[in-house]
Amino acid sequence: MEKKTKILILFIGFAILILIGGFFLYWQKTSQNIRENVLSLLEENLEFCKILKDNISFHKGEFWLICNGRPFYAEYKNGEVNYELNGWGWLKNTNYWDELKNCDFYKSEKNDYGYNLMFYCPYDFKSDNLIIKTYNFDLSSRKINKIKELSFIDIVTTDIKENYPFLDNCTIFDFASKGGRGYTPLLEFIFNCGEEKYKVTTNLLIIGPPVLTTGINFEEIAKLSFENSFGKTPQIIDSKAQASFNSGDLIVYYPTATQSFLIEIVPKDWSEDNIKNLLVEIGKYFIFPKTRGNLELILQKNNILIYTADNEVFEVVESNNKILGLQRMSEGIK
Repeated sequence: MEKKTKILILFIGFAILILIGGFFLYWQKTSQNIRENVLSLLEENLEFCKILKDNISFHKGEFWLICNGRPFYAEYKNGEVNYELNGWGWLKNTNYWDELKNCDFYKSEKNDYGYNLMFYCPYDFKSDNLIIKTYNFDLSSRKINKIKELSFIDIVTTDIKENYPFLDNCTIFDFASKGGRGYTPLLEFIFNCGEEKYKVTTNLLIIGPPVLTTGINFEEIAKLSFENSFGKTPQIIDSKAQASFNSGDLIVYYPTATQSFLIEIVPKDWSEDNIKNLLVEIGKYFIFPKTRGNLELILQKNNILIYTADNEVFEVVESNNKILGLQRMSEGIK
């Protein structure tokens, strides 16, 4: 009888271990499925992420991530991913929300411990004192600390000169803006370059090439603007300037009284390697702030090609075998 009791106890103990082990494996598999589902759902919104930390319970969870080179917080419940302020909802739980809720995201820069996050304030540009506020985001602690405040005009004009180095010795003559958040901001900078002045327009995602404002006629404006911007002498045909590059042709329709600024890029071929070369050779002038890092084609949605470069995402719009638009994907507070 005593022997049978011991066997029964051992059997029960073994069964309990099997149940615990089975539940553990089931829970591990369920948690992994949820993680994969969260990443997949975010990717559908062109947020390419890696998980820093999660807190999963049953079929819901919290997720702290890095998406497209910036911090992101999302919640998962009943097969859906929810987030507010375009993933910036986590800022509400910091000491800095009161000073950032009137700002919008400009860009991030990788550092040894995480990222420097830069915000421009105020987001509607209705101030004589526009500033960039910079915070360090630590990957291990997932916390931010304020580093400094700098002039918005100084930071953005420095970035403009990265795209168009011929403006290096020019100074800002004038600045005008239409506010952001809710719609794309439109900023106009006038650079004084001695006897010449150039206007540069940007929405902080894409930038138009500098346009000479002191020219005598369209041909002079288009020729000098194109030569200084791209280092090539263009053909002036009708209302456009055109030149050939190694990877394709660039056509710029400079603004006139009857038309807005437009560009067309005609690839020599649509092979993936040539498009990469084209985006490095020609596209670098238009992505703002300037894109660095290796290009990788992620996916194609109808006529839009999605690329990543150094953890950032940008869109290339193709139509009739031409590239008609390219810009960095907005990661702003929405």
